[in-house]
Amino acid sequence: MKTWAKITIGVAVAAVAALAVGPALIGAERWRGTVAARLSEATGRDVAIAGPMSLRLIPSPALSAEDIRIASPAGAEGPPLAEIGRLRVSVRLLPLLAGRVEVSALTLDRPRINLVRYKDGSANWQLGGQAAEEPAAEAGRRRLQTEPSPPAEAGRELSINDLVIHDGTVTYGDAKAPTVTVEAVAARIAIGGLAGPFSGEGSARVQGHPIGFRADLDRVAAGRGSPAALRVTLPDSDASLAFSGLLSRLSGGETLRGRLSAEAPDLGAALGRFGIAAPLPAATPFKAEAELSLAAEELAATDLVLNLGSARATGAVTAALNGTPRIDASLKAGAIDLDALMAAPPAPARPAPAAPSPPAQAPAQSAAPQAAAGGFSLPQDIFATLQAEVEALSWRGQVIRQARVQATLDSGEVVVQRASAQLPGGTALAAEGTVMARQGRPAFDGSLELGSDNPSALLAWAGAGGDLLAGRPGRLTLASPVKVDWPNLALPGFRAALGKDSARGALALALGTPLAVDLDATVEGVGPLALKGTVASGAVDLAARAFGASATIQGTLGASTALAVAARHPDLLQALRRFAPDYRPRGPLGAFDLAATVTGGGNAYDVSGLTVSAGSNRLAGEARVETAGPRPRVIARLSGESIDLDPFLAPRRTGRAAPGGPRLPPVDVLPAPPPLPAAASPAGAAPWSREPLDLAALRGFDAQLMLEARSLAGGGWRLDTPKANATLADGVLALDSLTGTLMGGALTASGRLNAAAASPGLSGQFAIAGAEIGALGLGAGAIKVSRGRMEAQGRFAASGRSTQDMASSLSGDGRLLVRDGTIDGFDLPAVSRQLKTIETIGSLLGLAQSGLSGGSTRFSSLAGTFRAENGVVTTRDLRLDAEGGGATAVSTTDLGRWTTATEIAFALADSTAPPLLVRLEGPIGNPRKVVDVNALQQHLVARGLGRALKGKGGGIVEGLLGIQRGDGQRGDGQRGDGQRGEPQQGTEQQGQAEEKPSGKRVLQDLLKGFGGR
Repeated sequence: MKTWAKITIGVAVAAVAALAVGPALIGAERWRGTVAARLSEATGRDVAIAGPMSLRLIPSPALSAEDIRIASPAGAEGPPLAEIGRLRVSVRLLPLLAGRVEVSALTLDRPRINLVRYKDGSANWQLGGQAAEEPAAEAGRRRLQTEPSPPAEAGRELSINDLVIHDGTVTYGDAKAPTVTVEAVAARIAIGGLAGPFSGEGSARVQGHPIGFRADLDRVAAGRGSPAALRVTLPDSDASLAFSGLLSRLSGGETLRGRLSAEAPDLGAALGRFGIAAPLPAATPFKAEAELSLAAEELAATDLVLNLGSARATGAVTAALNGTPRIDASLKAGAIDLDALMAAPPAPARPAPAAPSPPAQAPAQSAAPQAAAGGFSLPQDIFATLQAEVEALSWRGQVIRQARVQATLDSGEVVVQRASAQLPGGTALAAEGTVMARQGRPAFDGSLELGSDNPSALLAWAGAGGDLLAGRPGRLTLASPVKVDWPNLALPGFRAALGKDSARGALALALGTPLAVDLDATVEGVGPLALKGTVASGAVDLAARAFGASATIQGTLGASTALAVAARHPDLLQALRRFAPDYRPRGPLGAFDLAATVTGGGNAYDVSGLTVSAGSNRLAGEARVETAGPRPRVIARLSGESIDLDPFLAPRRTGRAAPGGPRLPPVDVLPAPPPLPAAASPAGAAPWSREPLDLAALRGFDAQLMLEARSLAGGGWRLDTPKANATLADGVLALDSLTGTLMGGALTASGRLNAAAASPGLSGQFAIAGAEIGALGLGAGAIKVSRGRMEAQGRFAASGRSTQDMASSLSGDGRLLVRDGTIDGFDLPAVSRQLKTIETIGSLLGLAQSGLSGGSTRFSSLAGTFRAENGVVTTRDLRLDAEGGGATAVSTTDLGRWTTATEIAFALADSTAPPLLVRLEGPIGNPRKVVDVNALQQHLVARGLGRALKGKGGGIVEGLLGIQRGDGQRGDGQRGDGQRGEPQQGTEQQGQAEEKPSGKRVLQDLLKGFGGR
């Protein structure tokens, strides 16, 4: 080997050895102070390297250091700007010898960057000597104006081919906002130079939630736009946030412009990854797009479009960032269907990731303190305005129209200038006021106004019991101041009105635990209304006073409910008239008391120890309420003593002109009477009403009732030992069975009322055996059926929207049989015996006295059948078999018109005399009664009674009988109307003036015994 070659090799080996062992001989520790000082000079902050350092030169220069801290501005409280657990940097040797720094690899282990904005507006990341008060835009303009245009290669003196970050953390704190933390940062970044290009990708956890990201930025230079892109994704999801645009360095400073978009095929699932359970159906897509413009002093998102399912909203957001930030936002939507968005169960929320462990070294007290734990706060140094409008918001099956909000955030308070909406039921709602933070809790001070044309529809839509106001006419209005100091809500001076009723008062609610209620109001014309009590963890203690009634509820609510309930009103009629103003019962109702214990939970509740009293009536028993079906179902078993329904019934409408009229229209067996006249009955005579029947209550629930009592009285009837079983299902009330003792006889009955049909239907059947008819009081005037055993059966059906309709549609049939009875007030055998021997005036007067002065007539049977069709009840076979004679009748009674046409034929036993006829025509309560004596008169003449009583007595008989004499006058010289004239062939009994005693009057009195007056 030549000498020069050996020398060359030796020099190379020595140089390599020097490079290899030189750093070790020199020692990197001696450079610690120098490196830290240079970094401090460059950043304007104190930099400390507390851990070990190492240096190497081959195969490429590399430096490593541990425990590096970059301090925050001098005098500032809080954590340092940056803390790096370990830093390793490698540079390429040949570019370095050429004057370029090309970092081949830079690795940061456990870096922590703490960004803080202080109360004075300055920030700890403002490096160098830049004044805090100098706006960023001014700094950018000053820099662009003073710096010459860089050459093409400027900004490329430093490049980092591979920047790797392991387990990094970035925090951002503001004196007036909660701290934001981005942790577990793992990234790989390439930096082409100080001016770019830049590219990188990685992952992190934002506030504990994982994300992935990728960013790209072309080389940045003055006077040109550099393409920039950012994409943030959720792992294992198609949800993403993307930006694509240009970063420009102009005379006004850096500006970022481009298209910002966010989308999620399933927003509920995406939010669920952040532990948020959104009430959205599965696979509800979301997409948002906007044109974004970001400069040092301004941010704008224009052409903003938001899509959630089928809902779409447009708007814009602008923000001025210089000085006090100002944000203006506007949103407008045409139609939003909340029912569709909330129709299906939301996607289950994924559990939120566990909170990260705190850093090994707790930072000093933050310079950006948050509100008290769990407290509520509003930004103090932001001015913002919001205008939002939804034209049609579908919710709970109806549409809220013109929902508008106009609000301003200023100095930590939200001033709601106007919040309004058109709710269902023709309801207008408006509110205004101020939202603020008070001692870490939200507070509101404002006013509320509400007006509803259909309050029942409003309450039904809100699920607050629309049936409570069903049928109540009138407009609902409410106006009140509103004060909220969470959790306390107060309406300190509300005024409300419903129709002609109005109320004023104060309401206070404490919505915490316990929930406290304090209502004190006065209802005009009614009196005080009060509710006071607490509800805490299921424990309830409430007392109420309303409309003169008082009530208490005490116990527990929840999965295992146990409540003691009591209510009382001193005047039940007064209470009922609050809900039925036209209710006019027959008598005073007395006081009302109720007490019960309610237990259960879920969809079933048992009511035990139930006692109800109304006046003298008492009921006791137990019940069960089930709410699982389409309607509540009530099952009750009640028992009572003597129950008197008479006070609760409407006043009697008999249609009688005077007391003592016939209780039932008489009937006979003569040929059918002539057709009824078309004229209606006298006004007010019929007991029916044309008002539509209100049976809505029967459609609101289902029920099963079992009732037993010692007696049940009402409408002049008394039923002993009644037992009733009834069911109500789907609006159909069925009286499955009713048994008891009526007038000493056994009664069985059943019935059905269909309240669900468009035209309600009523049907039933009954049977009674062994009843004592004397208790019925059947008769006319002083003549009564005082004794007899009755058997009766019947069935009926009717339909219609009113009682008038039902009476006019009645159909059915029945049978009546009374055996071995007695008629008081008339001695038919005596009349029969004496009428056979009439020979003188004296014997005729004796006949009248003996027949009409009292006595009784026994009969063996009173029997007949009845048939009803289209409201017309007819009978053609009613027959009375009695001592001394009998009677037969036919009758046609029109219940709808409340008229009757009845004929009765009275016949004497063992007599050849023709029957005595009595006709009743007209209104049922006051018919026109006509006694027909023509046949009897002719029979007496044929027997020669007129010839035997000639002369002075004959004139009396002729006048008594109304026999026409040759001069056209009766024996008494009077016409049938009291004047001289032609004789009358019959005697009409309606409206006749009282006459002096005469033979005529005696005969009339005799005829009254057969049914006339």
